[in-house]
Parts: sequence; C-alpha cells; structure tokens
Amino acid sequence: MVLLLMVTIASTSIFAQSNVAQLKAELKKYKDADALVEKYLIKFDTLDFTVFTNQDWKRLNESHAKDIKVYLPDGHMTQ
Repeated sequence: MVLLLMVTIASTSIFAQSNVAQLKAELKKYKDADALVEKYLIKFDTLDFTVFTNQDWKRLNESHAKDIKVYLPDGHMTQ
C-alpha cells in the first residue's frame, strides 16, 4: 500500500512538472505575440503620424506594398 502511494505521488509530481513546463511554453508564446503586436502598433502609430498626417510620402513604402489598391467610399479606386 505504501509503495502504491509513493508511486502515485511520484507520477503525480512528474505529471504536474510536465504541465508546468507546457504552461510556461504556452505563456511564452503569448508574451512573444504580445511583444510583436506592441512593436507593430508603435510602428503603425509612427507611420500614421509621419506619413499621413505630415504627408511624408517618401515613407509610404514602409506601410504599403507597391501594388496597393485603395477603394474609396465614393466608388473610385487609387493605386
């Protein structure tokens, strides 16, 4: 009975350690994704202010591909 209890405790401990490692790996993925989103938001805010507000069109390529098409509410399209 004691041996069975010891084996149960040991396997539970191994299972818990494995779960902790999996949870830490999952948490790292979310933290990495959050850091990437933050980086892109900072870049977006900078480009939005610099390119559009200040009309620095030389930097437009940092946020738009060369073949971008913009469909405007009035129905016409620009490239």
